[in-house]
Amino acid sequence: MCKDKRELILVRHAQAESISYSGLDFDRSLTSLGEEQARLMARRAMSFDLKIDQLICSPAIRTKMTALAFCREINYQPREILYLERLYEGTLQDYLKVFSTLAKNTIIIFGHNPGIQDFGNWLCGGYFQNFPPAGVMCARTTLDQIANMAKGRGELIRFEYPEML
Repeated sequence: MCKDKRELILVRHAQAESISYSGLDFDRSLTSLGEEQARLMARRAMSFDLKIDQLICSPAIRTKMTALAFCREINYQPREILYLERLYEGTLQDYLKVFSTLAKNTIIIFGHNPGIQDFGNWLCGGYFQNFPPAGVMCARTTLDQIANMAKGRGELIRFEYPEML
């Protein structure tokens, strides 16, 4: 069995406006509280002492804004973010498809509920009643576990959100 460890950090976008300037859900931006939440959780994620290799993000405005706040805090180049359409309104199956292609050691995925919550539950075999805005889940798995995906094979390291801090 391969012992090559992989760290996966799942981040739900921070608090967003209820209505966008265009009226489209895709265009909703972060509130000022959401911007603060994103910065707080980015700093908190850096306390996990991980070297981030890749950021993967839904292209929706609120997830982009959350990811950009993380970039500023963790000194990651925004042009290196990989935006994937399938993460916007993504289902558990969409997140699993993204997860199955991961090749880097430490990945952050920025997404939306319910997909990100369902994926976190699937990966770690737990049941998150709620994955709140700006929630951050850190899990560990191995290349072997990624290649042979099965529910509950990830190890939950942390799950934090702004109201906890």
